[in-house]
Amino acid sequence: PIWLDTLRNQLGQLAEQSIMIEARANEEGHLYGSVGPADIVGALKNAGFNLSEEAIILEGAIRELGLYTAVVRLHSEVEGEIKFWVVASEEE
Repeated sequence: PIWLDTLRNQLGQLAEQSIMIEARANEEGHLYGSVGPADIVGALKNAGFNLSEEAIILEGAIRELGLYTAVVRLHSEVEGEIKFWVVASEEE
């Protein structure tokens, strides 16, 4: 079906995004709190993608700075991975 091709196309565009999520962290790179699906959805919205939190699948809470992978499930037949960076936010 054409709509499945449209979702696959969107997934391909998502995979090409360079996603940065800013979070407060200490000197060792441990976050104050954690990064979850809502943070990823917000970063994707800034890049022009409108996804629900249910579409983002993480293996667990993210509590350190670094490069991570999340699974994006747009449909039961359309699933792929996106990579994103968790970077330290600038402190005042």
